[in-house]
Amino acid sequence: MDITGDKLRQARRAMRMTQDALGRAIGVSGSAVGKWEAGDSEPSYDHLVKLREVLNGEPAPDSLSQLRDVVEVQARLLQLLIDDAKVRRQDDTELVDQLASLEVVLGRLLRR
Repeated sequence: MDITGDKLRQARRAMRMTQDALGRAIGVSGSAVGKWEAGDSEPSYDHLVKLREVLNGEPAPDSLSQLRDVVEVQARLLQLLIDDAKVRRQDDTELVDQLASLEVVLGRLLRR
């Protein structure tokens, strides 16, 4: 089973919603929600936005540019944490290597 499907199922159950109820709330069938939870298919971007609103109670960004702004801020904060962790844990080469890999991914995100 897909980890995203597991998280979706956990969030839905935490809200005490059935697959049908969640589907109705975001404009799809309960069987579509079931397929997402099972990892048989994936929700579209629009459905992910609606899922976030329903399950997290947070409004989604209004546009792709706002979403990019959010990602950029989060990436920059993560970069600060990485830099701090490197300074504090220079003796842990495995951690430093993992942080370096994460920096590469963050760099790609910030260039978009």
